[in-house]
Amino acid sequence: MNDRIRELEKQIQQLRTDTRVLEVADEARTKAKPVAGYQDGFFLNSPDGKAFKLKLGGYVQADSRFALDEKDNPTVDSFSLRRARLDFRGTVGELFDFRILPDFAGSTLVLQDAYVDHKFAPWATLRVGKFKTPYGI
Repeated sequence: MNDRIRELEKQIQQLRTDTRVLEVADEARTKAKPVAGYQDGFFLNSPDGKAFKLKLGGYVQADSRFALDEKDNPTVDSFSLRRARLDFRGTVGELFDFRILPDFAGSTLVLQDAYVDHKFAPWATLRVGKFKTPYGI
């Protein structure tokens, strides 16, 4: 009988130790800060690097024409942005990826890409939204 009581006391002590380890791990996880930096674009990740990711990028294409010695007709000179795109890519959990690619050039806002991918398996992904066709002539 005493052996059984000692065994149960050891199990209770082990459970208390395991519970405290889990509490400490949970506290550390809640105190962890997101990771930010620059590598092929600016990024912001969750502390574990898997749950949430956001990557910011973009590019600009400009066009300009300047004529030398055209003081009488300054309308020849011009500068325009042909493309001004911000690229937002991200991951939510391990199942969802997204991309938003707006184009701010000209006088209108055009969404070049805006889609969400759902990864069912490594070989099966469902994409919903506006995106370029993957293959063309």
